[in-house]
Amino acid sequence: MKQYISHEMTKNALRNMMAFHQNMISLFSDWGMDLKSNLGRRNVVMSQTQEHFFARELAKKFTGVDADGRTGKADIVIGEIDKELECKLTSGRSSGGYDLQTDLATLKRKGSLDYLYVIANEDFTEFTVLFYEGLTPDDFHPAAPGSRGKARMKKGRAMKKCIVLFGEAVVRNHAEVDKLSAQITAAQAEYVTRRSELTHRLDECSDRAVKKRQNIKTMMKNNKLRLDAREDKLFSKLDFWVQSPPQVGFRLETIIR
Repeated sequence: MKQYISHEMTKNALRNMMAFHQNMISLFSDWGMDLKSNLGRRNVVMSQTQEHFFARELAKKFTGVDADGRTGKADIVIGEIDKELECKLTSGRSSGGYDLQTDLATLKRKGSLDYLYVIANEDFTEFTVLFYEGLTPDDFHPAAPGSRGKARMKKGRAMKKCIVLFGEAVVRNHAEVDKLSAQITAAQAEYVTRRSELTHRLDECSDRAVKKRQNIKTMMKNNKLRLDAREDKLFSKLDFWVQSPPQVGFRLETIIR
């Protein structure tokens, strides 16, 4: 993967975007408006700053960098390396989670595009920045009716083409597999300990204590049945997370000015 945007470029661009955001909050407030009252509109206002400040950082390293931004034009063009970069800014859904979208018609026309997604919190102080190289229409779901041609990324599939420039991308499957594996191990260890205790009690019973011996054997059998049922449930969940497509989430990171 050809990474042409560095971590340092990203931090510099984010700092400038934050400063601009703070100025816009003051400007809106002076005119009796709240910039953050509608994050969708806020992100539209801020989207040009993403293109502008990242292009400015890229221009320090490459020649022929342009951030035209007009309809039909690439967000950022890097002439020296013949690259076009699509820039997207999102703050996530009100219900939680993040949809990384694109205009599917444009992507189909181009065939393949590089993307720079900036995920920002409400206060515009925490971010995750993701660089994807060579995304194709297959990396997105079909555009839903009423979405005006916007298509959601298949995040699990597209992660193979992703470099996280800031913040963190988390594959939930890995954490769930680790958690369930630990629960299975703990359940098996608990059974071994309990069986050892019951076996010891059984050994201490006299031959004449028939009823007591039978009760202990019944407890051992029931304990094994409970373990089997619990293991079956845990292994079923484990199989689900191992076999299901990667479920990707993001942890935003604070940018220090």
